[in-house]
Amino acid sequence: MSTTIPSHHVAAVSYRVALPGRLSGLYERKAELTGVLVEDLLASRLAPAVDRDDEKPIYITDAQRRVLDDLLQLNLETPQKLVVELEKLVKINVGKVRIALSPVLLERISTRLFGQTFEEVLTREVIEGLEKFAQMR
Repeated sequence: MSTTIPSHHVAAVSYRVALPGRLSGLYERKAELTGVLVEDLLASRLAPAVDRDDEKPIYITDAQRRVLDDLLQLNLETPQKLVVELEKLVKINVGKVRIALSPVLLERISTRLFGQTFEEVLTREVIEGLEKFAQMR
């Protein structure tokens, strides 16, 4: 007779890790507040980072994410969704060409609308600029 181990029970390997006092204290308090073992808390924090080798990762707190959600009027669930939504805000398409506009340029344009919508001003300026470049103006 064989015994089947449920899929949520995975054999674990233990490691000994030395943590500075302050850091271990923070993890101990967090584990106590959430009712989990420190080892389980550490494992849950390490698992999402195992494939990360980023030089400058950006961590966003829940409070910061809520601010971004409010600003963008979205529910940002992943870093990829944040990147996609920000790209939509700073890039325009002209034909099959996607052009990135700096936030500084976008801000300056927004101060020069003079009763027109951003889309109207952007459309007019792109057409006029390309017509000047092509010596049609």
